[in-house]
Amino acid sequence: MFILSSDQVTPCQLIRHRDSQQERLLGIVYKDWIFIKGETYSPEERYRALQQTRQELEAGKMCLLVVDEHYNYFICYQESNLEIIKQPANNTKWDLEKIINAIRNESGLIKTNRYKLRVYPRSLLGNELVSWLSQYLNCSRQEA
Repeated sequence: MFILSSDQVTPCQLIRHRDSQQERLLGIVYKDWIFIKGETYSPEERYRALQQTRQELEAGKMCLLVVDEHYNYFICYQESNLEIIKQPANNTKWDLEKIINAIRNESGLIKTNRYKLRVYPRSLLGNELVSWLSQYLNCSRQEA
């Protein structure tokens, strides 16, 4: 069984081919293997996540367990009908350096935020960033 931290995998956009339809999904890549994200478990449900992963492996499915920076666990499954969406190299829409510079230059996006009596200087709120990205990239919130 593979138990990996989130920094050992690379997130990617995928296309799943089913019958004559295509579905866009988020996935991960680990050592040239492509996986789709499945069930998510909280830190308190660690034992259930391990049990589920063992059951899936015993049933013959190729899967791995990933632990993120907040100690949430998620099971990722390998499927044969997945394909990574490659972004063209000259596509400025997804140029990460330009996006980061635009975020830094956007007034009011990076600010001091408070959460549960803690102060986070020079930080971003996730929902505000997604809204801003969807406008900046002219795409849906899900794509952002």
